Amino acid sequence: MKCCICGEQIEEVFSNNALPIKDGRCCNTCNDVYVIPARIAELEIINDEKKAMIKELKNKIGVNDAVAKLALSKNNWDVETAYEWLKGKAF
Repeated sequence: MKCCICGEQIEEVFSNNALPIKDGRCCNTCNDVYVIPARIAELEIINDEKKAMIKELKNKIGVNDAVAKLALSKNNWDVETAYEWLKGKAF
């Protein structure tokens, strides 16, 4: 099998899922150099988006980080739904 990123023959017994770089299998080198950093970057984007939601909810209702995270996680990370959920709670 060839690596879908670099095109080299995959010598390892197991290959790696190449997403989010490409749809296919990749070698360990491309996994380490391209795929894992891309996945980490995606997580950082998600975390930045969630941080913005936490800040928005904190400013809107005046709760701490932990309560805002709890409310958002229980409400599919939707600020308005989390706000409504928090209004009935004594935090």
